[in-house]
Amino acid sequence: MARAEQVWGTDCREFKLERWLDEKEEFLAVEVVRFPVFHAGPRFCLGIEMENMQMKAIVVVVIRRFWVEPVRLSDAKGGDVSLPEYEMTVTLRIKGGFPI
Repeated sequence: MARAEQVWGTDCREFKLERWLDEKEEFLAVEVVRFPVFHAGPRFCLGIEMENMQMKAIVVVVIRRFWVEPVRLSDAKGGDVSLPEYEMTVTLRIKGGFPI
């Protein structure tokens, strides 16, 4: 199924990041059964929680080696804005992302 033409189209054997992005270029979640790395149903991967934990640990180790500094934003009048604007959604998101 990972390379099935009827699921992914004629370019099923090519890596295309656009498959996972919507029109705003944000991550587009698809059904678990469509991307069978972890499978679904009775053959659901028992190690998915461990994989997620390892992924987060690796991200923390890599990020700790960098100095991350927010970009100073300015308002319409040219003044310095120190706090980003938030979008009120189910989870609190920073409007326009968080440029660093």
